[in-house]
Amino acid sequence: MQKPTVPVCVCVQLFLHIFHEIWPDQRESGISGKCAKFFARMDITPEQQAAVRIVDLRLAASTKKTYRSKLNTMLQFFVAKGYAECIVSDEAGKKSIAVPLEFKMIQELFGWLSTNTSLVGSEERNTEEDVFCTNSKTVSSSCMQSYKSALSYWYSEKGEKMGEREEQWILQFVNGYKKEVADKKSRGGDVFTLS
Repeated sequence: MQKPTVPVCVCVQLFLHIFHEIWPDQRESGISGKCAKFFARMDITPEQQAAVRIVDLRLAASTKKTYRSKLNTMLQFFVAKGYAECIVSDEAGKKSIAVPLEFKMIQELFGWLSTNTSLVGSEERNTEEDVFCTNSKTVSSSCMQSYKSALSYWYSEKGEKMGEREEQWILQFVNGYKKEVADKKSRGGDVFTLS
């Protein structure tokens, strides 16, 4: 009887999940032996094993940790809004963002990120007077870029490709947000955070 084959993308996703959940602090030391044991149970060649390892090394552990934090913040938005179609749970009940996201959900998410003063520990703003937070403390432009990168990373981890429309819109949003931040700075407002 022939051993069942598993698609490589499934193997990669499963390996990365196990690697990050079980061995989060072992970036280099001992990885070779663990990879070999893991892949020995699957029909995957040594060349594919090498490729999986190299792909995993593309991001530093600290970057992945930052992305997980940003993804959790984004997930909180979808949970708070009750957008069940944007949330998926694994077998253990752990929730995450379901991708691909609809265009309007991406717009709402980034609009919320740009106007949520609680992300920087500020008091609530007067939404009638400062709807777009032009005079309120909001996240920095580099922080907004991190949210964009985290969402792109999540799509990649889930084997999804973000649509060009969505990708272009987020890029334009981040560029516009940078200008908003620069305008706040030029007016001398105390409106920024580094994270």
